[in-house]
Amino acid sequence: EQAQVLLKQSIEREPNNPIHYYHLGLALELSTFYPEALNAFQLSLDFLGTLPDIPAELLDYVLPFGYNRFAVEWERASFQNWTDLQERWNHYQCLLQWNIYQRMGLIYTQSQQLEEAKTSYLKALELNLPFGETDYYLAQLLNTKGEPREAIHYYRSAFQKQPYLIQGWLELVSLLLEEGLFQETLDFVNDCLLLLQINNELPKIKEQMSELKFLATLFLDNDSAESILSA
Repeated sequence: EQAQVLLKQSIEREPNNPIHYYHLGLALELSTFYPEALNAFQLSLDFLGTLPDIPAELLDYVLPFGYNRFAVEWERASFQNWTDLQERWNHYQCLLQWNIYQRMGLIYTQSQQLEEAKTSYLKALELNLPFGETDYYLAQLLNTKGEPREAIHYYRSAFQKQPYLIQGWLELVSLLLEEGLFQETLDFVNDCLLLLQINNELPKIKEQMSELKFLATLFLDNDSAESILSA
């Protein structure tokens, strides 16, 4: 609450500063004031579009928290040797827009406003950043909406960008099995096993692989099930 008060004071002093609205949106989201958070995020996007450049100290002021994709990419950009300051700002602006659209999508999903969530995720994807999280969230959303084939498309897109989104592997396998796409299931499982051999990540998904074997016995014919069980 104190953060919200201070950020609103900052907005009174600098009403066109998109960074203030961004942080206010985060604070409101953490307090589960979702409509207010969405409004703050939208204002941040609106003012981002009118700002030709941003001082270096404000880039530091964004201060992404946690070890998520946005925080990592923002920190990486801060160490890059930019010769073109406009290019630097365009990159930061794109990262911030992507993060805001994704946060809006998550809020809409939490509020069961699924069409609005889909629109937000698609806007994030229009920025063409090589991160798989947005595709993954959109795939989950589409599966919830009863659009399995479109969901499969975005699961695959997510794994093309970030193959080690391990938490989504079993979700896609389950969906492929439910759709009767048995050969596609086997191909994807083989791809997963190859990735695990390369990076030795098997202990992290031991439980998921056990559940995968169980699913195989339920959905697949005996020969196909045996292929997965052997693997």
